[in-house]
Amino acid sequence: EVHLDVRGDARRPFEFTATVLFQAREADTLWGTSRRLVAVAHLNQATGTPGLGRSELSLEAQDTHTPWSDAERVRLALFWSQSPTNPVPVAIDGRLEFDGVYTAWGETPQLQFTVTGQPTRDNPALLETEWRLTSGSLLTVRGSSATNELIAHLVHDDLHPVPRRGDWKLHVREPSISWGSARELHLAGTFAPQADGTPRQATPDWGWWSALEPVRLTWDADLDDLQLTNAVFDNVQCSGTWDAPHLTVDRLHGVLDGRPVHLRGQVNVATRRVEADGELGLDVKRLGSLLTARTRDWLEDYGWVTPPAVQSRLWLTLPAWTNAHPDWRADVQPTLGLDGSLEGTNGPYHFK
Repeated sequence: EVHLDVRGDARRPFEFTATVLFQAREADTLWGTSRRLVAVAHLNQATGTPGLGRSELSLEAQDTHTPWSDAERVRLALFWSQSPTNPVPVAIDGRLEFDGVYTAWGETPQLQFTVTGQPTRDNPALLETEWRLTSGSLLTVRGSSATNELIAHLVHDDLHPVPRRGDWKLHVREPSISWGSARELHLAGTFAPQADGTPRQATPDWGWWSALEPVRLTWDADLDDLQLTNAVFDNVQCSGTWDAPHLTVDRLHGVLDGRPVHLRGQVNVATRRVEADGELGLDVKRLGSLLTARTRDWLEDYGWVTPPAVQSRLWLTLPAWTNAHPDWRADVQPTLGLDGSLEGTNGPYHFK
């Protein structure tokens, strides 16, 4: 069932208004199926300000099934004010809610997505938006979490699909995967497009990294009460950057039993070369489940009261990004190099 009501004066086409009502007991589309689908749109309604119209769109559906996910209930409410001659809205306010979400990768009882936006103060041709994604408990094939919230602030124009700049924050309570868990995860970062005129470097060998070439990224991560098997770090901090073709970890710092871990590293996506160095003072036996059986057996031949201090440098070349099933022993092991020193309470020991 569809109802359409269009009103206006042909002498003033920008003042035309429209109301659309769509109802379907059962809906079957290219994107999926649903029951009790109701959509209502009020377009370009008068606001009292000449040349400015207000529009709204609402939608509700039950038992929605798509190729990507299923949801017990979907609700959408979107409002925006806009001049017909300006592609940048004066204001945006929207909310999209899902109840009972199930996908091939995981499930959550509730997922909520909101967006607000308005022109920037210094340039009305630019739109500044805040995007917020929240969910309740999340259960996936690889892990779980109690609550999740992602907030992003973006600045757009109408000429480029990539936002001019932005920042984001992710907060996860009680994240857990097969080899570890934490009380809280805080992750924040910024991004911006590469400078105009930057030459393209990506080749087909970059694989999925090619999609990230146009942007520059920074991030900072903070994990509280990180538990890896029977080892608990009070706090782990990490920061890094992406500036094609380099993915850099500037700092990875943690403390276990009062002994520090400091690591740094970089991946050159173009050459697939990894270089890392750091200082470790922790008891590596506490991380046994993360090690291979052969390494665990080798460590059993050694013991200490105070763990040795290790300084090391590592380098290797990763398999091709386009190789979905690499042979790590054949492809990576011949490129692996290690250099460093070990110092215990009874004197220094060196390896190379």
